Amino acid sequence: MNISRDIERPGIWLLALIAGSCLAGPAMAQTLYVTDVLQLGLHDTEDLINPPFRSLPSGSKVEVIATSGPYTRLRTADGSIGWAKSLYLVSEKPARARLASLEQQNSALDASNKKLRSQLADQSQRARNLEEQTAEATALTSANHSELQRLRIANQALEIEVSKQGITLSLGWLAAAIGFAIAAGFGGGWWWMDHSIRARHGGFRIH
Repeated sequence: MNISRDIERPGIWLLALIAGSCLAGPAMAQTLYVTDVLQLGLHDTEDLINPPFRSLPSGSKVEVIATSGPYTRLRTADGSIGWAKSLYLVSEKPARARLASLEQQNSALDASNKKLRSQLADQSQRARNLEEQTAEATALTSANHSELQRLRIANQALEIEVSKQGITLSLGWLAAAIGFAIAAGFGGGWWWMDHSIRARHGGFRIH
């Protein structure tokens, strides 16, 4: 009976050894995160007897190299390799880390929103300036058009006045010419009659 137990016991230990080696084997590049604890110690040895050589804050992204019971051998983002308790490693990013990421994204969105609002304000001011300049140009064009119309009317009136003055001047010259012609005619007739009388009377003027 004791012999049978001695024969069965090595088989049990062999199975336990195989299972332990499977647990200690390398993982398939699994990515985990440090859970919501203040700091997770990273140790040189699997038994975690020695003090941790560094601490990983909550939300740190790590890569699984191997697992052995309650311990995991992992690689940090900057390349450090060590052992840590598997209990504090989770497959999803912890809420605290997600919150920090969301707050960072929110800050970036706020900054982008402020920048866009500033650009919108600048564009709106430029649009208002252009509208004012357009209104001023329209008013100036309207005023110039009205002035042009007034000048055209004044020019037409001046042309009519000049035309009237030209007619009056022409009539005056015509009347002067007629008067001069009449005077010249009388004077010429008188001189001719006087010349004829003197010629007949030997140079003496007889009336």
